[in-house]
Amino acid sequence: MKKIVVGITGASGALYAVKLISVLRKNPVESHVVISEMGVQVLEHELRINRKEIPLILTGSQESDETPGKTIIHDVRDMFAPVASGSFQTNGMVIIPCSMKTLSAVANGYTTNLLERAADVALKEKLPLIL
Repeated sequence: MKKIVVGITGASGALYAVKLISVLRKNPVESHVVISEMGVQVLEHELRINRKEIPLILTGSQESDETPGKTIIHDVRDMFAPVASGSFQTNGMVIIPCSMKTLSAVANGYTTNLLERAADVALKEKLPLIL
């Protein structure tokens, strides 16, 4: 099973992230999702939901156990999560949508949270990183 890290930031377009994770879940892909605090707020605003509903929407809890993919959500403050380490093998990372703040942090190696750290790991390990 492939492993993909998906970062969700505070830029508009949260629905794109939800759709991507839904597509990944329908394939043999283990998605490791990290959502910035502003990403949570944008998901709430654009999808008209509250933060307690976000895990249900992203993990597809309503779907059957026959869904080949899996979604794991990591706390953006947890710098000890597996995706923070290069020894945790993944196939790459997508940051969708990507805010200018996150783009700047990734471009300059300025890591303040797990999402930015996971992007640093992808670059360090020479893995695909899509912003």
